[in-house]
Amino acid sequence: MEIKVINNVPNIKVTVNKSEDGNFDILLTENNNITLGSIKPGSTVKLSNREYVVLGHGAETTAIIAKDNVKKMCFGDNCDYTTGDVRIFCNGEFLDELSEVVGVDNIIEHTVNLVADDGTGKNKVCKDKVSFLNTKNYRRYRKFFKICDYFCGLLQELLKVIILIVRLVILIHLGF
Repeated sequence: MEIKVINNVPNIKVTVNKSEDGNFDILLTENNNITLGSIKPGSTVKLSNREYVVLGHGAETTAIIAKDNVKKMCFGDNCDYTTGDVRIFCNGEFLDELSEVVGVDNIIEHTVNLVADDGTGKNKVCKDKVSFLNTKNYRRYRKFFKICDYFCGLLQELLKVIILIVRLVILIHLGF
């Protein structure tokens, strides 16, 4: 008899032992100290009370996105992301919430190239620790999104999701 155990959960260790009586004991152990860099893109991780999808890894960074909508809110008084309420929320209240879990120094400032995503017709660049999902990153990571998420209410969806870059060296404690 052959028993094949496949583990698709990154933070669960599976141990299979054959006892003297011929039975098999399968032990599942949760590994609470794993790095983001070891988590397969497309997998879900839990940071405090929020779940995130791992989008991809760079040399020293990992891009993650909130699995569910973070907050319903207006873009702002104009269509300029650089001065809008969404940017203020992402790099204020939301950044503070995430910093309590991973540490503010582990959230890396990155360049956000708006490529006229904000509706102004002007290409703008800004630096943020947390930003909304722009068109460039949607194209890069689209395999992790349902097709309807993009085409059904594009602007609304773009304003709801958050993308951020986090150092690979962070230890994630899952299952809070």
